Amino acid sequence: MADIIYTFEGSPYFNITNKCPCNCVFCIREKKEVVGEAKKMWHDTQPGFDDVKAAIDAFDWSEYDHAVFCGYGEPTNELDLLLKSAAYMKENHPDIKLRLNTNGLSDLINAKPTAELICRHIDAVSVSLNEMTSDKYDIITTNSVGEAMRIIAGEAKGRKLYAPGGEDTRPTADRVRESVFGILGPRVVGARVLDLFGGTGALALEALSRGADFAALADRDREAVSCIRRNGEKLRFMDAMRIYAGDWRQALSQMKGEERRFDLVFLDPPYRMPVLEECCAALADLGLLEADALLVLEHRLDAVPSPDGRFALWKDRAYGDTAIHFFHYRESV
Repeated sequence: MADIIYTFEGSPYFNITNKCPCNCVFCIREKKEVVGEAKKMWHDTQPGFDDVKAAIDAFDWSEYDHAVFCGYGEPTNELDLLLKSAAYMKENHPDIKLRLNTNGLSDLINAKPTAELICRHIDAVSVSLNEMTSDKYDIITTNSVGEAMRIIAGEAKGRKLYAPGGEDTRPTADRVRESVFGILGPRVVGARVLDLFGGTGALALEALSRGADFAALADRDREAVSCIRRNGEKLRFMDAMRIYAGDWRQALSQMKGEERRFDLVFLDPPYRMPVLEECCAALADLGLLEADALLVLEHRLDAVPSPDGRFALWKDRAYGDTAIHFFHYRESV
């Protein structure tokens, strides 16, 4: 497990979760693996209260008069854990002032008023406003709370999508999705689509809305899998979908056993997972690609993928810190 308490610029910080419903263009966690004195910031599993309690008991508080709930995630995404941890701190270290750094979306995340609950044990709250209007805010944060995203075109045009707040879920922004499908154009119609890191399912569902015949979606995060199913049911696309729960390698192995082949593939792994080239190779090696299949790779601007010679670059686009590369699969190479 990663560090639950670490120090940064003379202050102790609580890293109680990696979940966040935003993908802010300026977020430090997309640029650095650790900050301050931390040795590891990304949790292998979500910490529980016993984990936080043990970290509090093991930490030397003698030199500090304050602490901050922040870390590599939005603390209110684990509201109960935040409240229990803050209460335990106040019970055992009443002289320590507690501050919460938050994106301010707690009420939306938890679907209830939360300010009163938070203020019972938190002494100060710092809210990241980031922009003055909701439109500009959504552009720079890629806020995915609740029903922030919509299907852009086709049969389900305008229908809202649910989104989880998992640490590995980074929904493709609506403006990026609109541009991608504008480039894909009519080749979506009748396609058999794979979205290997499904997240919300937005890419595959957009494809189905625009006339794709079938979509396979995979994700290892249980919240994401549940969200994909919920969105599929809401849009009444489940008859044209197959959802795989588990690691992408496991999902591809299952697909091979089912003798599936795809015309259009979306690869949008978490930025901290440098697996794009490996995914491309595995798709080809397992015989999951139709001749001249098109692969759409989304990645951080400074991490350009280089798949092997079986894949030929067709187009590329940049959107802020995000880039998209389109590759054709050349089966005969």
